[in-house]
Amino acid sequence: MSYTLSPLVDETKLKIEGLCLNDNPKAMIIVKNRIKQMTDKAWRYLSGNNNAADILVENIDRVDFNALKNTKIYAKIVKHKPDMIDWSVLSSKDDEDAIQLLRDNLDKVDWRVLSANKGAIDILKDNLDNVYWSELSKNENAIEILKAKPDKVVHDSLWFNNNPEAADILDVSRCDPVPPLTINNFLKREEKDLIEENAWNEICMNPFAEKIVKDNMDNIEWNGISYNKSDWAYDLLMENKKNIVYSGVLNNSNPRWSDTIKKILHRNYEDAIIVMIKAGDENWKLKLISNEETSNILAQYYNIEDFHQELHDALSTFVKDIKKTEEIEFLKTHLKIKLFYKYISRCPAIFQ
Repeated sequence: MSYTLSPLVDETKLKIEGLCLNDNPKAMIIVKNRIKQMTDKAWRYLSGNNNAADILVENIDRVDFNALKNTKIYAKIVKHKPDMIDWSVLSSKDDEDAIQLLRDNLDKVDWRVLSANKGAIDILKDNLDNVYWSELSKNENAIEILKAKPDKVVHDSLWFNNNPEAADILDVSRCDPVPPLTINNFLKREEKDLIEENAWNEICMNPFAEKIVKDNMDNIEWNGISYNKSDWAYDLLMENKKNIVYSGVLNNSNPRWSDTIKKILHRNYEDAIIVMIKAGDENWKLKLISNEETSNILAQYYNIEDFHQELHDALSTFVKDIKKTEEIEFLKTHLKIKLFYKYISRCPAIFQ
């Protein structure tokens, strides 16, 4: 595999720790060439990178197995270091390497975790005596097993199964207590007394929940409404502008928000800029770059060395989502060079 870098980027200034966080497979070429520069922190970052399997296998003693747990390559690496396997973690993985390891070590499987594993259905079919039916009843891919064993189904777990066929075998009368309503199942039962407080945010996000929401305004969650793409949710927010959650409406796909949001935020650009960056929406990032007023505010924030942690986190997310050359150029213009390379090293788009 070869690579070409953006002409805006000097390869010699890219930071090894940032490259280890880079999601572009081509970044691993540079990491491999600079292996002698690796720090403990770099190895920790690299251990969480799904593209780093070859390097990690070759340097198995430097792997941070805690960081590895959240990756898709967990099984591919730990099979070379079996004494480091966390069998509960492995039982949650559904890739080919993981399934084979689990099949070869059934005595070590965490059956509760495996019962919820959508990729382990064949193992579960062959080992029904070990299954945790409360977990299997939530498993979207286990519907055929559940249909064949109706006496084993745990209905208050089945309530949370997202497979549409789960509704065919669900018996609400066998749920104890009556389960909370969620975004996936509240339409099955609309009685007000079944709606629990912790379900309101999800209900408010559902474009089909207009009647329930408007009949229960005291329980409304404005964060959920701000993400709701329906016209009725838009109108409701226009009537209650002080309750708008910007990170929600900036990611809202309802086209009516496109022209409205800038008018709402016009009076307080500084707060708006922070929210827009955190939202990470491609169209809004381009608007930030092309707008002189917002660019000036961004420059004020980014030209200080020790800027607020919130902006640090936002920028870390921002660079991973960059798609356009103009965005790289914008950051290079407004960030001090040291900060630019700290963050741009994580950016997949620097590879052409």
